[in-house]
Amino acid sequence: MLEKRKLPDRISPEESKKILDSNQECILLDVREQNEYQESHIPGALLLNVADIETKAEALLPNKDILYIVYCRTGQRAMNACMKLEKLGYKNV
Repeated sequence: MLEKRKLPDRISPEESKKILDSNQECILLDVREQNEYQESHIPGALLLNVADIETKAEALLPNKDILYIVYCRTGQRAMNACMKLEKLGYKNV
């Protein structure tokens, strides 16, 4: 029998903006490719390509307890990144 996986919470761009504007301690994480990030990104966002999460997340994102708002272009990579981060012990993605 397959284990049912809990998917990370999805929030709208508007909800994300409210959180960012509230000064709540959080990190905005862009999980797209470097060239996509250079072309355009949300100011203040940290780049961590979804493919690099297993090898670079713990060094780049040492606090596993704060809120991480993860985004990409369509949401697919962000969802994948959230699941990877949760597997690594990040509690609030």
